[in-house]
Amino acid sequence: MAAVIQSTSYHPFVVHGKTARAIYKSVLSHSRKKDGFQTFATTDVSLRPHIKLITRPSCKITDATITARFVVRLPSLANEAGLAPGLRQDWQSFLAELKHHEEHHREIWLGCAADLVTAATGLSAGDCKSFAKKIEERIKQASMTCREKNDAFDNEAQDQLPSIAFIQRALLNR
Repeated sequence: MAAVIQSTSYHPFVVHGKTARAIYKSVLSHSRKKDGFQTFATTDVSLRPHIKLITRPSCKITDATITARFVVRLPSLANEAGLAPGLRQDWQSFLAELKHHEEHHREIWLGCAADLVTAATGLSAGDCKSFAKKIEERIKQASMTCREKNDAFDNEAQDQLPSIAFIQRALLNR
């Protein structure tokens, strides 16, 4: 039975601050870099294909499953209760946006994995050695396509950052 099996874990990284600007700086100093740029949050993915083959008379996939494990890293403010109510609301809204954004990355990867499973099921080749190369190439191509989709999504999201109330507060030093 062709399938994508997924699990997601959330790992907070602690940030500090009492103003939007201080919190913003703390997020950027404690978050991870991606492609040389600092991020607000990240989603790491590990895809593991599991393939069942029939090897006679030719090599053919009878079942394909991909296990996708996601690790989402989001900031967690050490003393959120100490924030002014308006700032706390903007911070919580920003966190919700970050979580939604990272979960969209997960959905993109799950879509790519599902496409790969569908495309792989039923594939065949004359011999298993050439077939293994064929599958590796397909997985590499699917991963590259999926990375491009995620990068395009991030580029779109960058354009929306200035409209987020917490970011406005941080950049205006409020």
